[in-house]
Parts: sequence; structure tokens; C-alpha cells
Amino acid sequence: MRAGKAPGFRPSTPRRYGAWLVLVVLVMISLAAHADYKDNYARGLEAYKSGRYPEARQLFTQARDEHPEPAVRIKLYGQRYEPYLPQHYLGLIDIQSGNCAGGLAQWSSSGNPEVVAQLGDLANEEKSASSKCGAVAQAKPSAPTPAPAPAAPKPAETPTSVAQKPAAAPPSVPEVTKPAVPDAAAVAAAAAQSKASQTVDSKPPAAPQRPVEKTVVADKAGPPDQLVQAFENFLNGRLAEVSRINPDAYSEAQVRFHAYLVRCGARYTLAQLNGDQAQLDTARADARSAHAINAAAAPDPVLFSPRFRSFYAENR
Repeated sequence: MRAGKAPGFRPSTPRRYGAWLVLVVLVMISLAAHADYKDNYARGLEAYKSGRYPEARQLFTQARDEHPEPAVRIKLYGQRYEPYLPQHYLGLIDIQSGNCAGGLAQWSSSGNPEVVAQLGDLANEEKSASSKCGAVAQAKPSAPTPAPAPAAPKPAETPTSVAQKPAAAPPSVPEVTKPAVPDAAAVAAAAAQSKASQTVDSKPPAAPQRPVEKTVVADKAGPPDQLVQAFENFLNGRLAEVSRINPDAYSEAQVRFHAYLVRCGARYTLAQLNGDQAQLDTARADARSAHAINAAAAPDPVLFSPRFRSFYAENR
């Protein structure tokens, strides 16, 4: 009996132990995978709040690939609960770098709109950022609108041709009555009237010259074309071109202030995207130069991000 139990009982022990070991390993692997996306997301939030956008983009992308479903509230670690929205932050980073199409695509991904709609602050954050893309899209079609104006003179020419046709009718009237003397007097009177009308008509053309001078003065009062182009490049994400403008080329102080401000914004954004400390130092110098020209002015909250406005206020 003892010899029969020993061979049947001993082999079952390592089999059960091996099965339990495999089960424990699988559970540990699943828990590790579950914790990875939370860890990546938590570190992505810290990188984003610190302005390290390239690092934040990588961490949010890894979290989204591992766990793409957004959530209103998840437990990251300890007693820390946060909304889980990697697509939301990836969209903000894309729009800040000038990629409006990529940012809007991130926000429209499955699940993100429904969760963001329940979080008022984040919904307002997306609305404020997307308004920059809307301002750029509306600025482009405004230029071609004056094109239809030349079509207006064409219908105005047709009344002249119609008016000339009835003028051919009067010659048939003098053919019926042919008195020599009355016709000469009528012709003389008509000639005198035509000369008088010509002299009267020749005087008014001098008057329209006055409003022309006013329009020229109004055009000179506008901002320089180079500065307008710099702001368009900033909104379209062409930050490197904006960082190379020369504010000292403008003689007017207010124009020079805006040139320093937009160049400061471009250099600050490039420094955040590329991690370039030298670029950040040049942005600080531009902020000080702009403050020196106009200490009371502040960046527009629609064009510039809250983080940049804080940076600008700190560097006086």
C-alpha cells in the first residue's frame, strides 16, 4: 500500500505547484501592464505642467496606446484621482505647435468628447485653444473677397448703348419740316447750351480729389505689412520665421512693442518644444525690451497661452 501511494502522490505535487506558478506570473504581468499606462499618464501630466512638451507627448502617446479609453476619474496611485484624457493633452500639444488638424483629430477620437463634456474646465480649455485655429481659418478667405468688384461696371455700359439708339430718331423729324432760318437759330442755341454744359461739367472733377487724400492718410495709420505678416506666421505655427524678425527696424514705439511681444512668444514656444535653454534666454530678453517700451500692456489672452502670459509677466 505504501509503495503504491508514493508513486501516485508525489508527481501531482510539482504539477499543482507549476500550475499555480504560471497563474501567479500571468496575474503579475497583467497588473504590471495595467500599472504602466497609469504611470506613463501620471508622468505625462507632470511633464506637461512643467512645460516639457516633447516628453509629455511621448508619455501620453504610450498611455493612449496601452489604454485608449478615456475616463472621468481614475486612481493613479495612493489617494490621487485624476481624469484620464491622454487625447485631450495630445491635442493641446499639437495645437500649441501649430498642428491644428492633428489636435482636432485627437479631440474627436472615440470617447474623448463625451468625457470632456462632463468636465467644464477641460471643455473650456479645448474651446479656447480651438479658437486660435478658427481665427487662422477666417483670416485666409478675407483677401480674395474684393475680386467680384470689377464685374459692376459691365452692366453700367448697357444703358449708354440703349440711350444712343433713340438719339438716331430726331434726324427724321427735321426731314418733314425744312425751314432754313429757324433751324439755324435752333442750332446756335443748342451749340450755346452745349458749351455752357461743357464748362459747367468741367469744373466738378476737382472736388473728388479731397477724399482721396483722406484715404491715403488712413492707410498710413495702419500697422506695417511686415508686422501683420509676423502675427499671421505666429498663428500658423511658422515660429522660426517670427523668431528672426528685427523689432528695432521700426521707428514707432508701439509698433516696436508688438514686434518684441510676438517674437518673444515665438521664441518661448520654440524653447518649450525643443528644450533649448538659449532660446528661452532670448525670449526673456524680448520680454524685458517689450516691458521697457510699454510696462502696462499685457499679451492678448486669445493669441497667447496662459503659461506664456505668466512667463512674460515674470520677466520685467
